Amino acid sequence: MRILKEEDYNTGELNLNTMERKQIIKCLKLCKGNKRVSATVLDITERTIHNKIAVHQIEKHEYIN
Repeated sequence: MRILKEEDYNTGELNLNTMERKQIIKCLKLCKGNKRVSATVLDITERTIHNKIAVHQIEKHEYIN
């Protein structure tokens, strides 16, 4: 998986929460919404990805077309 760069965000402010949220969404898109596979790719537990999705208020329409 490619690490996101500042230009990937098209925003003047780049912070850790924004980076984490965008990386999770990107991974979910690449894994076709499969949270188990996404968690493995991100090297976190399935529970953690569910928690991070809730904390960042990531909605399904953001990663499923």
